[in-house]
Amino acid sequence: MLIINLPEHLDIEAASDLKATLTAEDGGDRAVCVNAQQVSRVGTACIQVLLSAGRSLSTEGRTFTINAPSPAFLAACADLGLVEELQRWSTD
Repeated sequence: MLIINLPEHLDIEAASDLKATLTAEDGGDRAVCVNAQQVSRVGTACIQVLLSAGRSLSTEGRTFTINAPSPAFLAACADLGLVEELQRWSTD
């Protein structure tokens, strides 16, 4: 299992690095777990990257989970109407 620890500031500047990390993983691990515990600021671009990665991995028959989403991460998902997606991928 690949574990990706998200940074505290998951803003627009972090989106390209996050995408690179998720795409570099490229099939090596059957399961990808994103730890969102430290996130204190979240931008839409990073949520879009995570949403895309989760859907792509699911399509490939792989597992995508989000572990320990912080209050800021939860609020961003709620603001974007993605609570159902988060619940599907959440381990907590």
